Amino acid sequence: MEISFGPFLTCFFAIMFLTIYLYIILYRARNVFAKNTKWLFLGILLIFIRLSVPVNFSFTYSVYSEKFLPRFTNPLCDNKIGNLSIYDCLLILWISVAVIKVLIFFYRKIRLGNYLKNFTQNSDHTDPLYQMLRKYIPAPIGIAIIPSRTSPAITGTLFPVLVFPKNISLSEEEIQLICLHELKHYKNHDLWMKLFIELIVCIHWWNPFVYLLQKEYFLTLEIDNDNYLKKHIPDFDSVQYAELILKIAKNTLTDDSSDSLQMVDTINFTGTVTSELESRITFMLSTPDAPRKHSLFRSVIHTIILCGVLIITIFVVIEPSSPGPSSDTNGTFTLEDDNVCLLKVHNGYHLYVNGKYVGALDTIPDDFKNVTIYTRKEEIPHE
Repeated sequence: MEISFGPFLTCFFAIMFLTIYLYIILYRARNVFAKNTKWLFLGILLIFIRLSVPVNFSFTYSVYSEKFLPRFTNPLCDNKIGNLSIYDCLLILWISVAVIKVLIFFYRKIRLGNYLKNFTQNSDHTDPLYQMLRKYIPAPIGIAIIPSRTSPAITGTLFPVLVFPKNISLSEEEIQLICLHELKHYKNHDLWMKLFIELIVCIHWWNPFVYLLQKEYFLTLEIDNDNYLKKHIPDFDSVQYAELILKIAKNTLTDDSSDSLQMVDTINFTGTVTSELESRITFMLSTPDAPRKHSLFRSVIHTIILCGVLIITIFVVIEPSSPGPSSDTNGTFTLEDDNVCLLKVHNGYHLYVNGKYVGALDTIPDDFKNVTIYTRKEEIPHE
């Protein structure tokens, strides 16, 4: 495996595409979203796994940009700060920040787990709220009733726990809806999906599109579960459910505690972002579109799109390169020891002929064993 510009560029464009794609699925193709979320999420999960490892594999195929990308990448490779190229410095910065963000994420995750242990109820607890929650939440999932005014949530990939606020007045029907909503996240393995995208955000912290992707993807998880309740619960009242979403959001916003709980790696029943609340309620109250004639065809197209992105991110990378040297009148040029030199860069060598950049080499060919190798671009003699 090799770290180069290619995986970063490929991941950047893949994340940008997925962000736009999820937006289309959410707001322009709701029938497809409502009927095929499980397969869509599976395809996106596989892409997330690939994006979390931004390196070149031995079987990847490189697609070279000969004019546009080298304008930006060559200065990063050729110019140095001390003994390191600018690219090496940026690489060290990327890895350092990514490691720090991953460590902070898992620290907060462990801290939340330890906090919830203090409020996790056992099976013989007599708390009426606990008994009501246990009616709808199976035993493998723990229940933590906490004093903070937070949204009900589910957390824990290996040891799942339902988090429920103590100081909120809800009817049994409302509690049932919340439990079924959070339980669906558990059954759909959404906690694993969320964990992967959280790690991708830590790794690709420099990419602005990754934060938009995170926002849109988490919203799709909530709308998917809302849609499930709407379709499978008899006499489901969409208006009352929308009011429940607003009620929980208001309860969360009125938390005056100075030691607010950081709900890391959790899937909350509702957040506090106005645009997301509006999207969920709009989706919930909207009348489903009539089945379209070509819905199966559209589903196949979406499947092909996701498979295509997955294949591209695994097997293809975009690499910066440069065109070969200009040929003379008979279409040939001469390579001699006195007009050829090499520049050592981070991932190989740059070949120069008569002081002009020709292309990149991974290793030194036998024919070039005797040519001069420079470490700084300023040392290369010009024609």
